[in-house]
Amino acid sequence: MGLQCSFEKPVAPKWDMKLPIPLINKTFTIDELVDKNDFLKLTPEGLLFLEVEEELDPYTIGDKLKVENISENFTSSLGNFKIDSPGSQQANITFVDIYPPIEALNGLTAPVPPFSYEDVELDLPEFEDFQSVLIDTGTVIVTLHNRLPVPISEGLLVKIYNSATDVIIDSLYFDSAIPPGAADSTSLDLAGKRIPNTLKISLTGSSPGSGGNPVTLNVYEDGIDIEARISDIRAKEAVAKVPDQHFTSADTVALGDSILVTYAKIKEGQINLEITNTLPLGLNLHLILPDFTQSGASLEVNLPISKNQSILHTINLSGYEFQPIQSGDELEIRLSWEADVTGSGDQFVTLRAEDYIKLDVALPRLVFSEVHGILRSIEVTLDTLQKEIDLPEGIEGLQFDAARFTLIINSSINFPLGLNISVIGTNTKNGGSVEVSIVEQITDSDSIVLDETNSNIVELINLAPDELEVSGKVTLGDGVTEARITEDDSINVSVRIESPLSLTFPAQNLKTDVDTLEIDEDAQEEIRERLISGKMRSYLENHFPFGAEVNLYFSAQDTNVFDNPELTIGPLVVSPGNTDPDSGRVQSSVSSEIEFSLTKEDLQVFANPEVYSGIRLEIPGGKVRVYKDDFILVRAKVEIVYHVDPEEMGNDE
Repeated sequence: MGLQCSFEKPVAPKWDMKLPIPLINKTFTIDELVDKNDFLKLTPEGLLFLEVEEELDPYTIGDKLKVENISENFTSSLGNFKIDSPGSQQANITFVDIYPPIEALNGLTAPVPPFSYEDVELDLPEFEDFQSVLIDTGTVIVTLHNRLPVPISEGLLVKIYNSATDVIIDSLYFDSAIPPGAADSTSLDLAGKRIPNTLKISLTGSSPGSGGNPVTLNVYEDGIDIEARISDIRAKEAVAKVPDQHFTSADTVALGDSILVTYAKIKEGQINLEITNTLPLGLNLHLILPDFTQSGASLEVNLPISKNQSILHTINLSGYEFQPIQSGDELEIRLSWEADVTGSGDQFVTLRAEDYIKLDVALPRLVFSEVHGILRSIEVTLDTLQKEIDLPEGIEGLQFDAARFTLIINSSINFPLGLNISVIGTNTKNGGSVEVSIVEQITDSDSIVLDETNSNIVELINLAPDELEVSGKVTLGDGVTEARITEDDSINVSVRIESPLSLTFPAQNLKTDVDTLEIDEDAQEEIRERLISGKMRSYLENHFPFGAEVNLYFSAQDTNVFDNPELTIGPLVVSPGNTDPDSGRVQSSVSSEIEFSLTKEDLQVFANPEVYSGIRLEIPGGKVRVYKDDFILVRAKVEIVYHVDPEEMGNDE
């Protein structure tokens, strides 16, 4: 008696897959919606505003005042220093050292089983340019070259030791597997580490073996090559061969409130310098005092200083011109210096961040032959400024409820100024004109601000003037102290008119540049051969105070995107952003997500290697207040569903 049975032929599974294809991610900002010219700008808060700014021709005058007895000093020190890259050190470890049982298979072609190893150690050659370094900033890059016939598994742990003390410095991981014949690198931040010139490395990891496949084994030559490279470092402390160092510093000497000098010629005086070098290296100090000049050249001096040395040096200032800078309510003398430190060559030296170069500066006495100081009242008639204003299109029709007029005075004399200024705006189209008067007393360089609360500046702005005239007088000094002003001193007056815009946007129809989308070959094939259905998903977000309509266009020809597209989506309507009822500023965006079903015919445009896309944005007119951070965001993607049949795919092959 016999038994008989039969089995049905196995059938491969079939299924449907979804494939998303990102198409558009475009943000429209105010820069793309408004044609700004030189008069349209942004406030620090991002509000678009109108600004007209012009400068009058400078007026130069002169006088004299004498001052004496100035004295100050200061000290500067150095910090962390540079050490050139010590380069790289290399070592290797053999297969048999990593996995001793493999020795039995030496010379054979055989499968290698999975194995692991722990704390396999090897010493790196000695770094020659330093004995030890306490690092402030620096990096070590460890590179492993896998010369094993099997992969190194991910998660390899590398520990770095001080060879002399056997104390671990730090460790790092290799996150990825390293195939045979390949290499991988990872880095370690050495900040705060003390690095000796002799390092030891240990490896802890595993290998999946050869996966049952026979491989040729030469266990005494197969292995892992290890390279450790230390980048350029800045050190807090080092016993090293130190390269040439370059240090710079810029300081100021405060002259105090009693000093009224803004410009002077020095009759007699000197600067006493004491320089102390605590470094174990010699240096050359280059000192610059740009506020002391002679024949147009700044005062400069070069001083060689030996290691661990302090020197005294005196500079005669007779015949120099002196012009300090103003910082707040004080005058300051600028001083900058550069120190070129000579490296140690092949010698090891001990250098610490606490080592310093100290400069003590003293000006015991300065007597001036000519000084610019406090002025008596001097009336200066300003040259009349007449300026044509080319306002942007549409501005003439706007009415503003706020405006700001700023008169800016820049005086190299820095004394009290009395202003009597007239600003006349004229609209030559309708013959209207408005005058704004400014009568103020200011001191030093200053600015005067007129707005709707203290002037008729709004009336001038709403006139939409196409011509502006500024004229008037400036009174210099307070009339108390005699003064002499040189012909090189000057007064500069400029005017600025600005107003935040409630813009009337005309109806606009904007088109973007054509973008190119590259379609993956596999995606093209799925669309052509196995497409079932598809849909378009779009996301619109509006942070403008007006609504808009969005149309999306797609074509396989870049010249047909807008004129003859193969696929058009839209119009997609987006509502205005949520605005503050008082300020009109958008407080939050309004967004919408829209989904369309697409026919197979619609989707065929995406079966091309390249698809070209464009956006048309239609904006209605309206009076709104627009800010820099307003935007419209348009995102779109197509999601196709295709059928996967392994048998058909096999036949295709």
